Amino acid sequence: MKCIVIYSPFAKRGRINKLKNQIEVILKEKYKVVDFAQTECAGHAVALARDACGKYDLIIAVGGDGTFSQVVCGVAEQPNKPRLAFLPAGTVNDTARSMHIPLKFKSAIEVAVNGRPIYFDVLKTNSKYGVYVLSAGICTSCTYLTKQRNKQILGFIAYFLKGFSSFFKKYCIPLKITLDNGEVHDTNFSFVLFFNSRSVAGFPINLDAELDDGKIDVLLLKNYKTGPFKSLRNSFNVLRLFMFGYKSLSKSRQIVLTQTTRAMIENPQNVEFNLDGDFGGKDDIDLSVLKNELQIMVP
Repeated sequence: MKCIVIYSPFAKRGRINKLKNQIEVILKEKYKVVDFAQTECAGHAVALARDACGKYDLIIAVGGDGTFSQVVCGVAEQPNKPRLAFLPAGTVNDTARSMHIPLKFKSAIEVAVNGRPIYFDVLKTNSKYGVYVLSAGICTSCTYLTKQRNKQILGFIAYFLKGFSSFFKKYCIPLKITLDNGEVHDTNFSFVLFFNSRSVAGFPINLDAELDDGKIDVLLLKNYKTGPFKSLRNSFNVLRLFMFGYKSLSKSRQIVLTQTTRAMIENPQNVEFNLDGDFGGKDDIDLSVLKNELQIMVP
């Protein structure tokens, strides 16, 4: 049995190298070979994970949601895919929260060794892959515009400070969104969210989410009018989403809540999308769900 640990040098606020010996001792209780690979640049985890396919039985991602998402990008739709495990060491750790993986480091290592494997769905956007969220509009760019150094020093507060100013901006995004049932939404939006997660941005927005049913939840906040008070109301609808969950918006005529297995997103003004906390592109998007694509170790 062989496993490889792919880790970000920023994990645990830069202290990950000091924990490598501790990780190796625990992993060698089960795995004869334990290798480590440190990411050296953006996207490096994708190449490392793809190269691990067919060579290792388990890939352990150590870092934030971005690191885990890159590992998924490397193994999705590849032959001889290893199982995955996640040691959450990032700012928000939505993936761990959704899959009930402990946020305490030692407990997460034990899950990687002695947990049980479950299947989970993967999002495919054109030629990219994601784990849990595709979004655009209010505050969605703050996760990838926040500097890494600020995240290391301030943690979640760094995201809050970056997103606070954009919370009061006007968002009027023209999109044409076609869902798998033929439903078409061709209008302006303030916020769009496609998510397959119990947690987004650290908030439990849908505790009943099924991560292996081949469907993705959809929330579309339409922007029918302009003006400062209307824009502020749109922003507070997003705030309500994160404070009270997506079901708290179910009675609003301005909001569409549904599920889909596929969505075609026409993006004529090249609005930027967020995919798992990173820049997800600004072209038209063909979004689909790869049902039960990968396995991950959970408690």
